[in-house]
Amino acid sequence: MIRYNRFQIDEWVASLPLKTVKQAAPAAPSLPDMEIKSDERRTSALDKVRARTLNRLSQSRQLLNDEARDG
Repeated sequence: MIRYNRFQIDEWVASLPLKTVKQAAPAAPSLPDMEIKSDERRTSALDKVRARTLNRLSQSRQLLNDEARDG
């Protein structure tokens, strides 16, 4: 996490273009697009965690089965 002091924030805000100039600039990505990308990233991360968990479970089951056979 990056922390900024109040002076740095004030300096950054002062460097931003005026609203009239900002409106003439190309539009930033709309919120729904950002939400969709966020949902996609979240789903992708969840899929990776699920796959990793299933892999660990299958490995531990295989170890238990091998020990039961050897035991």
